[in-house]
Amino acid sequence: MTSKIKEKPVVLVIEDEQYIHDLYCKRLCKKVQLLQAHSIASAKNFFERHLNNKISISMVVVDGSIGPSYAVGTNPVLPNTIPFIKKIRILGFAGQIVASTGVDGWEQIMIEAGCNIRVEKDAVPAFVLEHFLL
Repeated sequence: MTSKIKEKPVVLVIEDEQYIHDLYCKRLCKKVQLLQAHSIASAKNFFERHLNNKISISMVVVDGSIGPSYAVGTNPVLPNTIPFIKKIRILGFAGQIVASTGVDGWEQIMIEAGCNIRVEKDAVPAFVLEHFLL
């Protein structure tokens, strides 16, 4: 009798703070495959691999602000991840996109750009596990 091995869901996390990646991995790496993107360029590379069927991304968790010009305390006007969110929706990504920003007011902008929901950073692991029923 052959048993079918269930593949782990693939979650792309776009976040420039390493401690957030570490927190997510500690809680999720045994249950899902985490792709860690510390920059928008890195996120684009992972998504390109998704489009070329090299990986199958099931969910994207995205911070609103990525990079040194968007460091805490600089108070930028708009999230710099908006063009990426819009692009992956235009390219047909139908999976869940989770806005995980610490900047008040950005969650609505990110949802209008294509995110499905906003989840507080510390609640993301529980949300992912619940979403995939793990």
